[in-house]
Amino acid sequence: MFYMSFKEGEGERFEGGRFFNDYNEYDFRSLIEDQPLLKIEELWLSLDFLGREQRWITALLRKI
Repeated sequence: MFYMSFKEGEGERFEGGRFFNDYNEYDFRSLIEDQPLLKIEELWLSLDFLGREQRWITALLRKI
């Protein structure tokens, strides 16, 4: 099992010296569906834990 979490958005960016990939739900599903050894078990959107105006895409994946 893999746990993955990404800020909801589009594209790649650097912030505070760190590199980020942001995805919308459609692009994330497409990315994983192109991987023959991975299956999405659960996927959900959530609000930011720290109260910022940011949504997150979180997924549990299974290696087949």
